[in-house]
Amino acid sequence: MARGRPPEPRVAQGWQSALAVLWPDLLWSRVALVAVGFIALAFFPWMYVSPTYNLSRDPLILMFTRWDAMWYIDIARRGYWFKALAFFPLYPAAIAGIRWLTGASAAWSALVISNGALVASVLVFWRLVREYYGQKLASRTTRLFLLFPTAFFLSAAYTESLFLLGVLLTFWWAGPQKRIWAAGIAAFFAALTRNQGVLLVVPLAGAYWHIARASRAAPGVWRWVRLEMLAVAMPVAGILLFAGWQALVFHRADAFLAVQAAWGRALAPPWVGMVAAVDKVLAGGPLQAPTILSIMDLLAALGFLGLLAVGMRQRLPWTWLAYAAGAWLMDVSAPALGGESPLLSMTRLVLVLFPGFVSLAMLVESGKQPEASAWRAGTVGTMWPWVLPMLQAMFFAIFATWRWVA
Repeated sequence: MARGRPPEPRVAQGWQSALAVLWPDLLWSRVALVAVGFIALAFFPWMYVSPTYNLSRDPLILMFTRWDAMWYIDIARRGYWFKALAFFPLYPAAIAGIRWLTGASAAWSALVISNGALVASVLVFWRLVREYYGQKLASRTTRLFLLFPTAFFLSAAYTESLFLLGVLLTFWWAGPQKRIWAAGIAAFFAALTRNQGVLLVVPLAGAYWHIARASRAAPGVWRWVRLEMLAVAMPVAGILLFAGWQALVFHRADAFLAVQAAWGRALAPPWVGMVAAVDKVLAGGPLQAPTILSIMDLLAALGFLGLLAVGMRQRLPWTWLAYAAGAWLMDVSAPALGGESPLLSMTRLVLVLFPGFVSLAMLVESGKQPEASAWRAGTVGTMWPWVLPMLQAMFFAIFATWRWVA
């Protein structure tokens, strides 16, 4: 496409139709969150919980910049120090860039990026699911995604929405669009956002297989040796770029892994964290925060494992399931065994396991079929639209007032 030339009408219409369907959910879910945040800040104690880190008097900034958000904002302001290397560079670099271009504060720049990426990722998500399963399931999937209890992190100064955008663009371009180089670039930037981005070699390898298999340019084994192999390697290149920079500046290429010990995380077999979470639940009291956090994180881990099993039964694309299974395995294999919850932050980390939300939408749809039993219709079909937003409102109120959720 020539520089400055408007997009092809059918391409623009595809995104316009997605926005026409999704804008009410996007708008009113954010309005509801802000309303909950204002009420929480007005009525619940928070000002002295962590007074040093309240960045502003603006309630909109206060409610969305808690916990890890402070790290990203500090990195954007003053660069890296060793312990901060646990946080990958694209998001703080983007914050610094927006801040330099507009003169806005680092906090406002972070929220602009997160919410812009949220809108874009939901549009891509809807179009991706619609391409495979139709508009009805696509709309149900994105609605459940926005209603999920920790979906408020998509608007907070966290990497969830930016990373998810990179993931979904990779699958969109590697799959329906068949644009492996564009997919490789998206995967490269996703890998600079979170270490799970390396798993995007999966959809890229799937796209490469289709390209090479269809090629008639070279005989025999040589048709599998193509320039597009470089596109498949781009997420690995993103990780290596960050590691190389760390080697130059901090003299440790693996610093982003080594620093996890300072956060209480260590590599372990995937069942270790789950067993520790069960032990924490059984040893604690029903009204103790560590007990509740451990229950939440354990349910998130097991729940999404179950949803991936549903996805296998529903025959979701193998690249979707392989990516999600790998990301799930990375999360549960780095438990915080000495922390309040051994599977720390699992309720937030599952947000980027997008095939799980497609499986959940399929389960809800099955409960609305005429042949569904009364129990199934009442439980599977009706429970989620009530339970999910109520939990999200409660979790966001906790988060906004400096209590740990994920």
